Formats: sequence, C-alpha cells, structure tokens
Amino acid sequence: MKPYLLRYHRWLTLAFALPWLIILVTGLIVSFEPMLMDRVFTGRSMSLASVEAAMAKHDPAGKANTLNVRAYDNAISLAEGRGSAPTRIDLKTGEKIAASTSLWSDMFSMLRNLHQSLLLDLKWLVDASTIAMLISVGFGIFMGWPVMRNTLGGWHRMVAWGTLPLLILSPLTGLALAFGISFTGPPPKAEGASVKLTDAVKLVATKHDLASVYWIRPMGGAMR
Repeated sequence: MKPYLLRYHRWLTLAFALPWLIILVTGLIVSFEPMLMDRVFTGRSMSLASVEAAMAKHDPAGKANTLNVRAYDNAISLAEGRGSAPTRIDLKTGEKIAASTSLWSDMFSMLRNLHQSLLLDLKWLVDASTIAMLISVGFGIFMGWPVMRNTLGGWHRMVAWGTLPLLILSPLTGLALAFGISFTGPPPKAEGASVKLTDAVKLVATKHDLASVYWIRPMGGAMR
C-alpha cells in the first residue's frame, strides 16, 4: 500500500508543482498588505477632510458608490460599482493619478489576481490545485510517521510533519474562502433608506481613522 501512496504523492506533486508555487509565493507576499494598512505599524493617518475634498472634486455628481483606501500609497480610488473603471486620487495633491503611474496597491492587486485566478480566469485550476494539495498531504499522512534520517527524503518528511497544521489549514481555509463557506452568519439585513457614499464615509470616520479602512462599498443592499 505504501509504495502506491508514495507514487500517487509524487505524481500529484509533479502535476501541480507550478500552480502550487505561484499560489504559495503570491499568497505569502499579499499577506503583508494588512501590515501596511495597520496604523500601529505605519503611523499613517488619513483625515476625513482630505477624503471629502477629493470626492467632491472628482465625483461632484455623487455617482460613486465604492471607496477604496490605500493609505500606504496615500491614495484613494472611487468607482461606480463592479466593472467600472476606478478613479485613483493622490491625497497629497488632490489630483487624479495617471493610469500609467504604478502604485504599491497595483502590485498587490495583480498578485491577488494571480493568487486567485492565475491572471487567466483560471480559478478552477487554483481550486483544483488546492484540493490536490490536501489530497497530497493526505497521502503523506497515510504513509506513516517519519523516520529521522539525514537525507533529502528524511528532511522532507520531518519538515512536512512539523508544518502539518499549516499544510492543512492554509489550503483548507483557502477553499472555504473560494466557495464562500463561513462560520459566521449572514450580514444583518439592511433597513431603512440607503446611505450615500459620502455619508457612509462620515459615519466610518467617527469611529475609525480612514487610513485603516480597506474599502467602503455596497453589500447586501447596505454600505459595508
């Protein structure tokens, strides 16, 4: 039985090695973005006045319903919903950022898309690779406890068993995110009249520094 498990484990790993490498590396890099959003780490602050001034200048009609904040770029972007081209604004100058200008947020966005769909609308391949990783880990577990040997195979087994919780939880939680599985209930149902983006920004700013906000957008009929 063990030789067959070893064979399946090896071939499965070889078949999905490249997607695994891309997913792991991009996931590792993207995981640092929340640190850049942390005011305790960066010390950045973003005033309500600067955001309101930018919104009034670049969205005078109030059509935008999505605000994306990237304090580490000192920039925000406004959009009218999914699929619409966002307007990127530099809060230092209050001017629109040229499309040719690259920001850190552009890199993180590209890496996130690479992590989720390999930039080619291949989400199915990412999901399949993640499932294959769990199956490969399962084959490794059923091959039994490792024997400590100072060989490449021995170190592979020891490292795999030592990081087993990470090897299981990382792809497992990734699949949960991909398929919308959550241990929390659905968001509360929106009641009353819808809130404009400008009003939502003011409400959020009363409790949070806007530098720590990722986005404000409509979800489930309400601004979240």
